[in-house]
Amino acid sequence: MGLSKSERRVAIWVGVTIGVVASSILVRVALQKKNEQMANLPGNYDSRKTAVGGKPFPSVPPELGEDFPNAVVVHYEGNVTEHPPFVKKWVLESAGSFRSERLFILVEEELASEERSTSKVERVFRYFRASEAQVTLKSGVKIDELKDLLDEESFQIIGINSKTGNPIVQFRDISPLGIRKAIAELKALTGVVVSVSLSRFPSPPRQI
Repeated sequence: MGLSKSERRVAIWVGVTIGVVASSILVRVALQKKNEQMANLPGNYDSRKTAVGGKPFPSVPPELGEDFPNAVVVHYEGNVTEHPPFVKKWVLESAGSFRSERLFILVEEELASEERSTSKVERVFRYFRASEAQVTLKSGVKIDELKDLLDEESFQIIGINSKTGNPIVQFRDISPLGIRKAIAELKALTGVVVSVSLSRFPSPPRQI
């Protein structure tokens, strides 16, 4: 005996409902797996591995997560000194004002002590542009004179600071060690250079 018209209609709706529920479950499972895979990609905060070299880094401080919630940890360096202040260095890649713009930020995390407690340790954060420095030239020295002394494979003059008139020099190696070496090399040009300093990066406004 065949199904009546109303029974066929009910059967169709039951089938559609089961299909929609099953599809919804599959989508949620797929999204969950994708999110888990993304979280474990090197550089993501939850991965605990740097994007370059896959080196381990500790839990990201809450303040850093608030200021750069979607950043990638490119490099990390624990304390390199034997005495206070204890300084950790993070190099992050974050989005700029435009979607295609990528910014590299050096974060210096200074701790009052080596204690591990995240809730009681007093922290001070300083942000810099990881790939560039401002160079103060000696009086009378032209920018072209500095340019002639720079290794083109490692350094490039990318602009002038509008307030100070100092040339802004970009360098390729943005690891904490590479940044120190770049600053040291620029400072070593004592015939034309007075001082070298990293460019400050403003703290992003936090959500209230």
